Amino acid sequence: MRHFPYPITVRILNGYIEVQVPDFGLIRAKKRFNDLKKAKDLGDLILGVIQEVTDICNSQKSKPLPLPSKPRGAFEIETTDLLTTQEVQRILQVSHETVRRLSNQGTLGSFRTTGGHRRFKRTEVEQMLSERRKLTSKRRK
Repeated sequence: MRHFPYPITVRILNGYIEVQVPDFGLIRAKKRFNDLKKAKDLGDLILGVIQEVTDICNSQKSKPLPLPSKPRGAFEIETTDLLTTQEVQRILQVSHETVRRLSNQGTLGSFRTTGGHRRFKRTEVEQMLSERRKLTSKRRK
């Protein structure tokens, strides 16, 4: 099967699975979630919708097709500007426990890797450092 360039949305709504291809205004495969016995059943639903869109594309060769949009809710992780807990410790000059506490409190945003390790955005860490410096300079005056 060739690459399918259009985003597909799969959602569960009131106990039913709904498969959509928003670029074509296509909503299909409404089926009770509890009726699915295997992951293959869900895969078959999605493949059926992909086949339907492929058929539409093949039948409209003379008409222009919609350009693929970016899926709503899609996220991109900035891998180049991520810091480990140890790097944040060094930048903020605090202990490992303080970094962990700041993360748990939501004071310093983080996310976890698949291995469970925390990663922090460099921009947020630098912003926190800047705010701390402003506070300490005001105290000295």
